[in-house]
Amino acid sequence: MAELPLVAIRDAILTAIGQPLDLEVVISSVMPDTESGTLTRNLKIRRGPMATWIQARLSDQDVRLQCHFFPRSGLNGARFIDHLPTIQRIEGNSYLVIRIADHPAASAFAALQQALRERLERTGEVFAKEALIPTSLHLTLAEWHGQADTNALLRLVRQWANAQRPLSLYFDGLRDVPAPSCLLMASACADLAMRDALRALRAMARSENLACVEQVPVDEWLFHVSLAHCPALSSGHWRSMINDLPMQLMQFEALRADQVELVHYRGHRELPAHVVPLCGESEVAS
Repeated sequence: MAELPLVAIRDAILTAIGQPLDLEVVISSVMPDTESGTLTRNLKIRRGPMATWIQARLSDQDVRLQCHFFPRSGLNGARFIDHLPTIQRIEGNSYLVIRIADHPAASAFAALQQALRERLERTGEVFAKEALIPTSLHLTLAEWHGQADTNALLRLVRQWANAQRPLSLYFDGLRDVPAPSCLLMASACADLAMRDALRALRAMARSENLACVEQVPVDEWLFHVSLAHCPALSSGHWRSMINDLPMQLMQFEALRADQVELVHYRGHRELPAHVVPLCGESEVAS
């Protein structure tokens, strides 16, 4: 069988066209020990200028191809970020996040993102290319820099989550950070339990020599969901992008998070996130 590393194919595509693509594979059988499987259909590229070329190259091979992939158990395949300049900028970082894709606010946030995306595209290709509009909406709880050990971080998060009950918060409106950041976010009200949980996570991380970024004290931390980051825009241009957006949100039910996700950026790519359930019956003591 021919060896077909998916990582190599993806990296070759990124190098050739300078932006991420959605890659779809169909695995017929899984071999956990080798983290490999059998590819029974051609690799599909759902979008991008090289789709036809890649599909043509693969369709010439009739034999089954063996490929390496990330096992699905405990992993989430939906990417948070597919913006290549940002992925390159945060290389080596790790993040603990809450995904909000299933929350009622997600569709409202997605509509705002689409409105901004369309305005940026009308403004010009350069501005649209530089803008980060997250693929999957999420709220960041903690971040680690400097190529922290991924296995040690996962053990830390699981230890914290095993004693942490599900978390809840409310979205209370939109906020923007002016140029040069040009950031649009949905701010969230966090109760005492949420802040205690973050305080406990930071303390536990320090005790394990895995301290996360703590530039902002827990009591001052603004829990938020980033909707767009457009650093290429001038101050006036940014104001024109957002001046008619509804900064007050309709009343949404509380976001209840019963799991968190740990995601790493290594090799200029986002690795599949580890899903960790919050299993505790009470708040973690700080």
